[in-house]
Amino acid sequence: AVAKNGYFRSSSEPIRGAEDLGYAPACGPALLNQLVLEMADDVLEITPDCAYQLREAFMEGFGDKVIEGKATTMDKELLPTSEMAGIGELVSDRVLVNETTALCPRTATHLRLIMLEEDQRQHVHDTLVQMANTQYEEYSAKLQDRNLEIEEVPNDYAADHLSHFAKWLDEREGEPFTAIVDGANVAFFGTGVVNHFKIHLIVDALEKMGENPLVVLPKKYAAHKFYIRKGFVQELPQEQVDVIQRLKKEGKLYTVPKRCLDDYYWMLASVSNQTVARNGTDLSVPPNTEGRWPGIRPIIISNDRMRDHKLELLQPRLFRRWYSSHMIRYDFHPFSDGDWEREICFSAADFFSREIQGNPTVSSVSDNAE
Repeated sequence: AVAKNGYFRSSSEPIRGAEDLGYAPACGPALLNQLVLEMADDVLEITPDCAYQLREAFMEGFGDKVIEGKATTMDKELLPTSEMAGIGELVSDRVLVNETTALCPRTATHLRLIMLEEDQRQHVHDTLVQMANTQYEEYSAKLQDRNLEIEEVPNDYAADHLSHFAKWLDEREGEPFTAIVDGANVAFFGTGVVNHFKIHLIVDALEKMGENPLVVLPKKYAAHKFYIRKGFVQELPQEQVDVIQRLKKEGKLYTVPKRCLDDYYWMLASVSNQTVARNGTDLSVPPNTEGRWPGIRPIIISNDRMRDHKLELLQPRLFRRWYSSHMIRYDFHPFSDGDWEREICFSAADFFSREIQGNPTVSSVSDNAE
């Protein structure tokens, strides 16, 4: 109703009583900016119906300032448009943002990647350490319920191991890791057994793109022989054992202690500062022609949808920022004996945030809304 009645126009009279509610000024672009800032905190997504209603309201409220003909070309489907806006034109459209430049085709506005703040990254770290202990205790209780013998371990066993991993990442020397591979997720992909050659393919593809990968893998799957499930033991062929040995030798494998959840390790790695290895360097990758995915580093290679962790880890908006900017999904065709070579399909993480954000346009004009 505020937009529909033209209160966002510079020439508008203030909304009666709005200043008493803390909105000052109570009209014009400044009021719009204040309301949109509130929306950015409260609204995760705008549905197509809401977008249509908002657009119609702006068109009506700014009717005589819209370039002739624009107001009559709007339809219920809100089809994307890419025509560059004129000076002074109201912009309230659906667009397809360029996936390689992050530029809006209507306003030439550059969309930002809104990342977690340092205190939010620390919150992820601290929460994961707490969750590690809780998960270990719950898992141990299940084993006791099944009358299985449990090895005595010190208090905070799981949290201490995860903290050790965090310290190792922060203090290790050498090149910083730019990609973290969820080893178990990759090794089990598409089958009920482990195949470490899939990890080899992922690592090889990442290295060819200029990434420095670290594979996080439960310790038991790095052994030559292990239980997959009750009554079934898998023994790895020598070529798969060689994959693990090569990763160990190159310092690109971290094995997670038994009964500790490996998910927490690759999640924590995504927010590690890698202080010594990074040495103050920004690992983010800008748009490029070298074949690297633009965006934040390190990225995470996993098909895990995080259904079990997201509510505990971060608020919905912050979790979405973390997940969409770090997680890269993958796919490849089923494997058959002796047929290993195949192309991997990756779904790159976002390098601009798909949420409400305020950014300067190329030309700032009055009554120009985006």
